[in-house]
Order: sequence, then structure tokens, then C-alpha cells
Amino acid sequence: MIFEYILNGTGWSDVKLKINDCECVFNPSYVSEPLGDLVDSLLEMIPGFIPEDELMTNVTFHWDEEPTIVRWNFIRQGSELLKIKVTTYDDDLSNEKVELNELCNFNAFVNEVVKALEKMLSKHGIVGYKETWSGSDFPISGYLKLKHYIDGNKKYSIKTLNGDEGKTSDLSIEISTLTSLGSQIS
Repeated sequence: MIFEYILNGTGWSDVKLKINDCECVFNPSYVSEPLGDLVDSLLEMIPGFIPEDELMTNVTFHWDEEPTIVRWNFIRQGSELLKIKVTTYDDDLSNEKVELNELCNFNAFVNEVVKALEKMLSKHGIVGYKETWSGSDFPISGYLKLKHYIDGNKKYSIKTLNGDEGKTSDLSIEISTLTSLGSQIS
């Protein structure tokens, strides 16, 4: 399995996905928020990372390639499998084509996404990503949660503060994760 996500200039990216013998390439633009939507969709399918009543087994999101639209559909099948169906069509909903319709290991796919996120962070940094991706932020919170999950942790530690003060996470763990990523590229 291969998942690559590379920024190729201001507001454009090159994405390669290979599962089994099926391979496809996409070029989403800044008109959509492709990386954030991908990360958020995966998190919606992981128990312990969102409220139990919001857990999804079927998630769909879209990328805009101007003028082509890429529709992603994730269907979680049990605890280990993920069916990924990717369909492209013109923005007027014509010329629909299934690009990929494959079953894979859920954790293996998430791991590939985490590796792609880490390569992007290593190359661009958090601020550099925003400057390259036409002003949108890197999905740092989503990356930290997916990394936590892949490292074998079943639930991200979020605590409620007193009263209406909101919630808190462990900043030292988050900084440690980013620091260890930084030391890998030194």
C-alpha cells in the first residue's frame, strides 16, 4: 500500500494512492480542504477519538481538482478492514468514473497517512505548510491524534477543565511527539 501527499506549489498537491494492484493519482486544490477532510474522516471512524454517539462506519468527503471532483467513501468493515471507494466526476456531475474500489487494513492505511503527514511536516513545517497551501493550516491536531492511535494508544487523553473552562490535552506529550519528529530529520 502506498499513500503519498505532496504540496507542489501554492494551493496544489499531488496525491498517489495504491492499494493492491489499483493505483490512482489526484491533484486537489486549495478550493477544498483535502488534507483536513481526509484526516477528519479517519478520526470519525476511530473509537475513543470522538464521542461514541458520533462514531461513523461510513464517511464521504470531496476534493476539488478544478474542474474534476474526487469523491472519497470510507466504509469501516469490522475493526480491521476499510473499504475505500474513490470516484471522479466533472463539476456538473457528468462523466462519473470509479478510480479505486478496494479493501485494505484500516491501521495500515492510517499508518500510510501518518507517514505522509510527517513527511509534509518535515519538509514544510507548520507555518511553511500554511504559506504553501494558500493560507490554510496544517491539520496538526488531527495528525497528533492519528499518530497517537498508530502508536498503539486507544484513546486520546482529553480532560474537562473546571466549570466552563473547556477541555485540555497534555501539551508535554504533544510537544514530545513533534520534537521526536524533528529529531528524525536532523
